[in-house]
Amino acid sequence: MSDEFDWNDFDRDLIVEPARKVAVYLNPDNQLVIRQERNEYLEMDPFIVVPLRDVPRLIEKLEKLIKANQC
Repeated sequence: MSDEFDWNDFDRDLIVEPARKVAVYLNPDNQLVIRQERNEYLEMDPFIVVPLRDVPRLIEKLEKLIKANQC
């Protein structure tokens, strides 16, 4: 077996896609920030800001989506 490996030959067999990093933190205004590492096509990291009072509703919705789509 050769040590040479061409990823392009295995696109159909790719199981795990690379993922950009995601950070979750509170900003100075005490709001939740969900920020994703930018890719080479973006000038800035994409992010959303959620007021803390709305975080429980966000979590509830995410949990519902996960439960509804579990295999």
